[in-house]
Amino acid sequence: RFKTTFIENIEKGTIAAFYDEFKKEICKIEERTSDDVKIGICEGGADESDALWHTAGVIVEGNYSVPEKMELFEIPSSKYVVFSYKGCYTGIPGAYGYIYGEWLPFSGYELSKRGKDLQVYDNNRYSSDSRYGEMDIYVPIE
Repeated sequence: RFKTTFIENIEKGTIAAFYDEFKKEICKIEERTSDDVKIGICEGGADESDALWHTAGVIVEGNYSVPEKMELFEIPSSKYVVFSYKGCYTGIPGAYGYIYGEWLPFSGYELSKRGKDLQVYDNNRYSSDSRYGEMDIYVPIE
């Protein structure tokens, strides 16, 4: 888990660099369900210059042991709306701007406090090497 801002991420690629390091550590998570799927959990960052906490993870099941320097993070059950984003990672803040500034206010839904904003990446659609691809953004609603 680390702290950045949308602006810092665009200028320096902090989230992509974080995932590059995380990919080297995934093999330590023996109970992961897939080598292809990674989860990003975003908290904060309401404005481009606000602090944004980003957590990288994988899905695990069964009895799991938590490797050193990692922690178990359980995502509460919630109803989600899913948006697919395709493009360069520098455009992701614009996607969130659309979701929260245009779609959500007129959707008839409210943001749920139970769930977490999730970004789901898989190796078939997104490559941190090219910084371009497709991912799904899960937004908890009620």
